[in-house]
Amino acid sequence: MKLPTKHQIIKGSATHKTRISNISPVVPSPQLLNSLLGHYQKGQYNDAEKLAKSITKNFPKHPFGWKVLGVLYGQSSRRSEAVSANQKAAELISSRC
Repeated sequence: MKLPTKHQIIKGSATHKTRISNISPVVPSPQLLNSLLGHYQKGQYNDAEKLAKSITKNFPKHPFGWKVLGVLYGQSSRRSEAVSANQKAAELISSRC
């Protein structure tokens, strides 16, 4: 079966257009990751935590959000949450190798 080209899909029905627009990327954008890193480096830990949680929710298989959450939880004495987040990050990283 031959898949339609992007041009054919765009010219196709509204259903196809809706499906294409609802597809989310597999990895967060570099801008999103840089924003998370920037919040952390500036000491904006509440903003960093909110963004890291959003990244882990929307991109659960990307380790960076989990790593940052692990650090943030550890810094705020939430040890069990830190361990869980760090374990998740480690699992994701090791599965890439």
